[in-house]
Amino acid sequence: MGLRSHRPVRVPMMTPVHRQKCLQWAREHRNWTLEQWKKGAWSDESRFLLDHVDGHVHERHLPGEVMAQGCTVERRQAGGGSVMLWAMFCWKTLGLPIHVDVNLTRVTNLTIVAEQVYPFMAMVFPDGSGPFQQENAPCHTAHIVREWFEEHDEVFTVLPWPPNPPDLNPIEILWDVLDRQVRSTAVPPRNLQDLKDLLLMFWCQIPKDTFRGLVESMPRRVGDVLAAHGGLFIICSCSLKVFQTVDRLQPPPVPLLIYIYIHTYIYTY
Repeated sequence: MGLRSHRPVRVPMMTPVHRQKCLQWAREHRNWTLEQWKKGAWSDESRFLLDHVDGHVHERHLPGEVMAQGCTVERRQAGGGSVMLWAMFCWKTLGLPIHVDVNLTRVTNLTIVAEQVYPFMAMVFPDGSGPFQQENAPCHTAHIVREWFEEHDEVFTVLPWPPNPPDLNPIEILWDVLDRQVRSTAVPPRNLQDLKDLLLMFWCQIPKDTFRGLVESMPRRVGDVLAAHGGLFIICSCSLKVFQTVDRLQPPPVPLLIYIYIHTYIYTY
């Protein structure tokens, strides 16, 4: 019958209200040109686990071999911990990744916006024409953060964003690229510092045509949302092609890595 067994795909939880708001957002942006999307900047934070075990690995053994080598999986206490990064990018360039605390607060987010987002937008879009995208987490929509954006609306504006959008934020694909690169290294990270160093290095190695291709996919993503009436849709092929470029990553300049490493400790508590 062509049926296959696989794990369920994890997707955002979408209520009828979420679907309606997502559909309305897509209708409002359906006529945006590619040049308009190129003027946007995208941001997000993501958590990366040191021990990447999802509990779905199965093995077969004979009676009495349950603890034999090859039938067990080692793991550290409390899962080994995790590293959270915040980053932003636009069609022109990648922003600096920032190592943040797992529990990102509104105060920390405001500091990031003032010290990272503001100079990035002022440098890349000096005419103030670039909209800035961020998710709807409480730390992003807090009153003090909204007030700051209102006071600096001459530099850039905030792009309205629907709740729990399905595969709309292109930076989420870049997080997947980083995770795949870390898992494919010959020597896996031994501790959180190793994990953070690898993530920062691989971020700097993302080819220009990779993140530019993701921005250029926005008109198709909006069309997919419209076709799905605001609900879930299959990820577009242009995003899947991103994973074909990771083998071409090149080491970044040493001074750039040093500059990034210094900045990663500013927001770590």
